[in-house]
Amino acid sequence: MGKTVFRLPQHPLIFAHKRGVLPPHPRPAAQPSAHGSTAQTVKAA
Repeated sequence: MGKTVFRLPQHPLIFAHKRGVLPPHPRPAAQPSAHGSTAQTVKAA
């Protein structure tokens, strides 16, 4: 599976979403409260 991530550029983002590294909507969700929401989401994941 690791090789597939390197071959396809979109896969890293998709895998990150599944892992919880990145929220489903990073930009829209981070803009209103980037100081708290983003930090909490990363820590929770």
